[in-house]
Amino acid sequence: MYWKLKSMTLTPLMAWCMLMLSPVEAKSDPVRMGIFTNHRLSRLAVGGNDLTILGYKQGMPDSLTSNYFIVRPGSWGKVVGTLADAVDYDSLVVISASEITVQVNGYRERVYRGRLVCQGRPGYVQPVAILGIEAYLTGVVHAELGKLSHPNLWKAQAIVAHTWLMKNQGKFAHDGFSVTDDVRCQVDHGLAPKERQMALASAIDKVSHLYLATLKDSKPIEALFHANSGGALMPSAWYFSHREYLIAKPDSFSINCPQSEWHRQLSVDEWVKVLATNMGCDIDEGFTEFATSIQQKHRRETLAYQGHEIRLRTIREKFQLRSTWFWVNKVENGMVHLQGKGYGHGIGMSQEGAYHMAVTGHDYLAILAHYYPHTRLLTLKH
Repeated sequence: MYWKLKSMTLTPLMAWCMLMLSPVEAKSDPVRMGIFTNHRLSRLAVGGNDLTILGYKQGMPDSLTSNYFIVRPGSWGKVVGTLADAVDYDSLVVISASEITVQVNGYRERVYRGRLVCQGRPGYVQPVAILGIEAYLTGVVHAELGKLSHPNLWKAQAIVAHTWLMKNQGKFAHDGFSVTDDVRCQVDHGLAPKERQMALASAIDKVSHLYLATLKDSKPIEALFHANSGGALMPSAWYFSHREYLIAKPDSFSINCPQSEWHRQLSVDEWVKVLATNMGCDIDEGFTEFATSIQQKHRRETLAYQGHEIRLRTIREKFQLRSTWFWVNKVENGMVHLQGKGYGHGIGMSQEGAYHMAVTGHDYLAILAHYYPHTRLLTLKH
């Protein structure tokens, strides 16, 4: 009952009118994605059919071929490949006509389609995957959506991911790559299992040239997304600054989903102490009563007590709560029982909401129109 079209402010036809397709003269450069960047890798196993390995030393390459080899840190920030007779290289470039399998420290395995560069760092190896835009978007959609599966959802997420990339590519240029494969950018763990990979690629190939742009200057928008809004979207101004397309609005599509609601128990002492410390308040009977009776019928940005204020975002971060939309349900046996709605910051596209839009007949244009109003869809020429 929560996913009827009447709950939307835009019909598919209105969505099409708002999201006008227009060509833009630009191109999608290969994505340089740092993988396992949170790990100082001491061992990297690389496999594939008929691999070509180029070992670079002072700008000159040695060319090797193999189906499997090991990379380890060399001396002075170099890398050593097992096929190179322990020669220290500045970097190793792996090329394959099909797929490249990467196994880290003997247990984590991922598969990529593109090129792999193994950069030497002091005491460790930093692998960088060089991916075409379709391969990158397919990996992001697979990792970010998990089990949520529908072609129109995949298309919407791919366009959002492409928009985010256009806005943020180069974020880690000083580290030798453009983006990471983790939550600091967009999660991408390589190719999906074969059948899912084929389905993803079929859907994403149709939209990989599209991105969301502002109405004013046609620049890529801040394409934020999250797991579940809990039924109401937050405005971007509560997290950074105002964007006319990231606004507060009802989101009934995200109600009655697996991650619509949550519960958490914390000790009263810890809860009161952390709130008092961050609000600059003394702990007394009045403040304890305030802290243990917090209510939030509608989403709010802050809580206030006797002239002292705290952002709900701060509370969420301090206690690693699922969202900022929470309230005290009860206090029992020295424990505060919190109840909340949603998962994530609540700005932009709700992935579970988008999924339920897709399975109830809404196409990717309607999904994008609902979550990113006052934008348009542009075509990036390859």
